[in-house]
Amino acid sequence: MAFTGQIALYLMHRPRLKRILVLVATAVLLVVGSCYLTWQFARSRLVTPVTTFAQRDYPPVKFNQTQLVGSLRTESQSNSDRVRYQLRVEPASQDAKKTFAIALKSPLHRALRFSVSLQDAAGFTLCEHEVYRDELVGRLDDGGEEIKLTANGDFGYCRADLYSRVTRWSISSNYGALVDAVMNRPNLKNDEREP
Repeated sequence: MAFTGQIALYLMHRPRLKRILVLVATAVLLVVGSCYLTWQFARSRLVTPVTTFAQRDYPPVKFNQTQLVGSLRTESQSNSDRVRYQLRVEPASQDAKKTFAIALKSPLHRALRFSVSLQDAAGFTLCEHEVYRDELVGRLDDGGEEIKLTANGDFGYCRADLYSRVTRWSISSNYGALVDAVMNRPNLKNDEREP
């Protein structure tokens, strides 16, 4: 205790030394504080942030002169420009179901494709993806007829800022041309190739 008192008396008679010690103490505190903040920032960057998903279910859309109905669900990661999708396409009626089954049994079914677009409120396309037949999985009914097609995949590149503006979707296909080709060529209805 006596030693501390001597230091206090010494500093009282030396104001310049007192200022220097205050400046040194302040500098030490600033260095220690900045090191601590740098360490905290680096530590927070090393921890992988939790990825959140924005999932959307869109209302079904009828297309190809209302022969088909498409349903779409999308999911986007918060830290990515990747949008995943689940697409389902099925006939809109019983009559369309028969035509659907005939068309998918023909060898021309390999050319089937769907174009899916994500759009803003004004109808402008923000992201688009082509789904080809080899990406589609057929679902069969009890009689062995294909009653719907499903696909899971990625839109590829769809920027997060664009995806956040999506309010609706649309789908188009070459299905109508495929049906016309199959129905106008009876030998293709029974999975036979042209000679």
